Amino acid sequence: MRQHPRLGYEALVAQGSFPPEMLDVVLHTMNSLTAADIPNGLRGDQISDIVRLTTIVDIYTALVEKRA
Repeated sequence: MRQHPRLGYEALVAQGSFPPEMLDVVLHTMNSLTAADIPNGLRGDQISDIVRLTTIVDIYTALVEKRA
């Protein structure tokens, strides 16, 4: 489970033509914004704004939608 962001990132890099911002989101969205249990070791300002926004949207969506 902890490897799926890295595997997804590597698959997209291998295909090419994805913008760096998208690759950043794929690789780092599983990071916690509170620096707890961060598999990639990023903390605070090391987490880009686009990743922060995507994480917040994902959390919100998990709260309001039914997921498998």
